[in-house]
Amino acid sequence: MSLGSFSILAWLAGGAVLGALLFPPKWLRAVDGAITAGVALVLFCMGVSLGGDPAFLENLLSAGGPAALMALCTVGGSVLAVWALCRLFLKGGRRP
Repeated sequence: MSLGSFSILAWLAGGAVLGALLFPPKWLRAVDGAITAGVALVLFCMGVSLGGDPAFLENLLSAGGPAALMALCTVGGSVLAVWALCRLFLKGGRRP
């Protein structure tokens, strides 16, 4: 495991501990909103970074087909895994 991966796991564990100890359950709605805003900001920054690369469009055109296929396979596999887990652990695929 690289140092970067350890750092991410350490931040996640630290947040879980702080969330369990300091944040009352009634704050979960605000935390959910902060998470959504944070993820949106990260995605926007990634888009700005990609768009600022002069070779981005050329690279996208050359790798577009295989990249799109990989993305579709990833999404399809994730949907299939969630479906299978719901069927396995939830009654009839629905919440109890």
